[in-house]
Amino acid sequence: MVANAGITGDQPIQGPTAVLLVVLDSVAIYNVVELTFIILTIFKRRTGVYFWSFVVATYGILLYSGGFMMRTVAPPQGSYAYITLIAVGWVAMVTGQSMVLWSRLHLILWNSARIRLILWMIIFNAICMHIPIVVMVFGANSPKPGVWAQPYSVFEKLQISVFFVQESIISSLYIFEARKFSRLQSAVDNRKRPSRVMNDLVALNILIILLDMTILALEYANLYAVQTSFKALAYSIKLKMEYHILNQLVEAVSSHRGRSLDNGWTIPSNGQRDATSNTGASSSVPMTSLIMRPENILYQTHITGTSDNCHETWPRGNDCQVPGEGGVLKTTEVKVTSESRSDGEPRPSL
Repeated sequence: MVANAGITGDQPIQGPTAVLLVVLDSVAIYNVVELTFIILTIFKRRTGVYFWSFVVATYGILLYSGGFMMRTVAPPQGSYAYITLIAVGWVAMVTGQSMVLWSRLHLILWNSARIRLILWMIIFNAICMHIPIVVMVFGANSPKPGVWAQPYSVFEKLQISVFFVQESIISSLYIFEARKFSRLQSAVDNRKRPSRVMNDLVALNILIILLDMTILALEYANLYAVQTSFKALAYSIKLKMEYHILNQLVEAVSSHRGRSLDNGWTIPSNGQRDATSNTGASSSVPMTSLIMRPENILYQTHITGTSDNCHETWPRGNDCQVPGEGGVLKTTEVKVTSESRSDGEPRPSL
């Protein structure tokens, strides 16, 4: 296999390498068909950044894979046609994937400053990486590709490294925040082990990073042709995983919100949540929804009697004899440390 074969238009790809590229591109296109089924049948609300980023990234894969398949099997005379497909598809596929990751970030990261910073990183990298590469790829496939070959080879490694770091940052944020959220769930639910949903979420994001590492390894091994076709397959796999990840996130956040808001919890005018337990004792918990996670707030649970003759709230940490009961109750203290939320900042919506 020739190093960097296919990086310019005067380097035809033949033999087993050509067969491998066609297979990789064909599987990627087949995955686009499955993704189209998801778009048409699974999405109930076809609006929002997540939906449109998903659509753009999906059909970017189709253009990108179709362009490379044409480049492999078609004569070189029509190079500008398939190079246009490759360039447009590459921009839509890569930045579209990053926007898909970003658009669901608010479900588990409730820090608007960090979310905006990630968005600006995506925009900055898109401008600085896409524009030079598009110019160079047309130059490398022009009638005089020699002058473009070396700059394109160097910049290709740079842009793959930049986008690898970008997606790794976003996926690492998911892993970090998912583990924090899992610990919070375990503390609230009195469980020793993290939930299956959070374990799956972490595993899927690790798999995304591994796919990106494979693309990076192929590029630095100077296997340009294989890297480009495998990239389309990897991005199609990541998009197929995306919908599952979104469902996992919504399930985790919704179930946590449900445990905080449902099952008899009410919000009185004094801002406290009250619930009546099975034992007849009332628990008054002065806290907002755990889904908000305010910064460094000490949540304190007070156990009160339900008897009309006694509405005393016992101080935390003291043993108390409940009127009319034979048992001893002790108050519970829960400390939750999380990110701060600015005044007036909207709640995350699912």
